[in-house]
Amino acid sequence: MYQYGLIRYTYTHLRYEILIMFHYVVYITISLLVSNGYGRSIRAAVKEPERCCWMRQYNADAVTRIYIRSTDGSVEETIGSNTLSYDADRGLIGIKGEVLTMSSGASYSMWSIQSFNDNQTYIIDEASKSCSAVPFSEQTMRCIPSWASYVNESTTEFNGKTIVSDTWLIEKDGVSAYTTVSRDGQCIPLRAQLRVPAARMISIQELTRFEPNIKDPSIMDIPIQCLV
Repeated sequence: MYQYGLIRYTYTHLRYEILIMFHYVVYITISLLVSNGYGRSIRAAVKEPERCCWMRQYNADAVTRIYIRSTDGSVEETIGSNTLSYDADRGLIGIKGEVLTMSSGASYSMWSIQSFNDNQTYIIDEASKSCSAVPFSEQTMRCIPSWASYVNESTTEFNGKTIVSDTWLIEKDGVSAYTTVSRDGQCIPLRAQLRVPAARMISIQELTRFEPNIKDPSIMDIPIQCLV
């Protein structure tokens, strides 16, 4: 009985740590795109396009790959496949889906809600009907900031057609985020790469099936157990 309890305890905490790490990467990537208060990046000596503002609401499928290099040189890969919903009017971001750890093959269900109104990330465990709240202090804005550094122009395959896209570099406290957005007037966030040298971590996030609306509003409905 003790051994079973220890295994269950270890599994629960390992699962929690993996989900915390995954949520951190997803939200810090998004927040580097929607937050203010960051230092000025060095401008590239190229002609820059106009900085665009993304939609106030959107829904997309997100695939996030996280690579962490350990001190022995091995690399741990974690993959998340999720639905992502963003609603600037409500100040909420919701993600829901699965997280897979490649080394162990373990798969975890995940659901979390980032609330910019009360500066909390809510991590919901539907199986146990429990909720954990993690403080988060970023403030939102809707446009590529004036101090972002322009990287380059490229073409991207998206929803079955080729579109022109722009990549920008946003930096803060040793963390770098390269974000690629469409230049079609919609400012669709197509791809983001996050680099955190201090944690030996790189993550890549790609969005597909983009829709300029909220497909399932319930993904951002904070459960009552998170608020009591």
